[in-house]
Amino acid sequence: MSRPDFGPGSDEPGPIDVIAPDGRYAGTLETGTATLPDMPDAFGPDGLIAFIGADEFDVPVITVRRLPPAIRLESSKAARE
Repeated sequence: MSRPDFGPGSDEPGPIDVIAPDGRYAGTLETGTATLPDMPDAFGPDGLIAFIGADEFDVPVITVRRLPPAIRLESSKAARE
């Protein structure tokens, strides 16, 4: 969940609160910490994230990346045990 940096209604990017799938607060990425260009469209296991976009011909493109270990949440398998 991204918070505006200069108060409600601001378009400036702010810190990002990370919430686990079970609803618990996992931490905050301070402004400038996340080097991703945008928030992901989907999250997967083991730190996978997906972005949905389009190329110069408006053909849909899905890009999958893996988050650095330092900011990954526990895997869902470990959380269930």
